[in-house]
Amino acid sequence: MLHNLLKKLLIITPLLLLTACETVKKTYKVLSDPSVRVGSRIEQPSEYSLSIFATNRININPYADDSMNSFEAPLSSDLEVNNTEDDSFGKPVNLDEQDFADITQAEGLLKEMSYSKKEDESDNIIPEEKSEKAPQATPVLIRVFQLSEKSLFLSASYDELDKDNFKKTLGGTYIEHEELMIDPNQFRFFENKAFEKGTRYVGVIAYFNSDTNRQWRDVKKVKPNGEVYPFLIRVTENTIDLYKDN
Repeated sequence: MLHNLLKKLLIITPLLLLTACETVKKTYKVLSDPSVRVGSRIEQPSEYSLSIFATNRININPYADDSMNSFEAPLSSDLEVNNTEDDSFGKPVNLDEQDFADITQAEGLLKEMSYSKKEDESDNIIPEEKSEKAPQATPVLIRVFQLSEKSLFLSASYDELDKDNFKKTLGGTYIEHEELMIDPNQFRFFENKAFEKGTRYVGVIAYFNSDTNRQWRDVKKVKPNGEVYPFLIRVTENTIDLYKDN
């Protein structure tokens, strides 16, 4: 009997010591690095990453001023005074009043011919060359929302979800948001981030310069725990789309 008891103790004791060592190791890791997960993956808050791509024609603004493209170097005068002395031209010639009158008349004729030539060239320009500068693509502000419910987000108008009123409009369904700017023809990536407690939906809004004929929002349902969502946000001239692939 005693022999069997000692035998069991010899088996159980190493197992207890091994378990204790593993517990101590895990405790040390958590204390030294609070980001270390505790528990199984299904118990952890879901995470998401953001990949954002914008085409080269986003947020078209007909009033944008591309100052860099409109820069022109100053033009020099058509008539320049050359003060450099050159003996090859001989000595100065004395001109009388009649000579000055002839020169003045010749200059007038040259100016009339120049203006006439410019008008003829202007008439020959094709319509595309005469048209005003094409509207410019401009950066757009994007907000990414964590929501507990989507009905208020989808029923609100563009003005109700503008830059100042969105928190009041979303009320208790609002949990958190982040914002960023995206330029035309730009790609941006943001690494994994955990959802806040209570998040059931992710919504996105693109604050275009107008909401007319534009899909300016999108929303997707998410699970609060145990998932990793690599979201893709695609911004075009008239739309913003949110894709998830878990």
